[in-house]
Amino acid sequence: MPEQSKILRESETQRHALAESLERAIRESAKMAGAAVQEAQHADAIIARLTEASARIVGVVKLISEIAFKTNLLALNATIEAAHAGRQALVSRSWRRK
Repeated sequence: MPEQSKILRESETQRHALAESLERAIRESAKMAGAAVQEAQHADAIIARLTEASARIVGVVKLISEIAFKTNLLALNATIEAAHAGRQALVSRSWRRK
């Protein structure tokens, strides 16, 4: 019987050690899960700020495109007006020569 008692005590000691080890592992896992949640929340906040910044950039690009389009129209109009002025100058010169 003393040997069975010893075996039971050793078994109980091992079970207790295993339970403590499992408890530490569970606490560490919970700690890691909490850290992962915080990292995910931080990443979510960064993504939200990037989304807002992207929307502002799209607005600026649209504004630049509109300005470029209007500038091209003005340049085209100036070219047409210059051509008309040049033609008028030629007509005016030919009238003076006659």
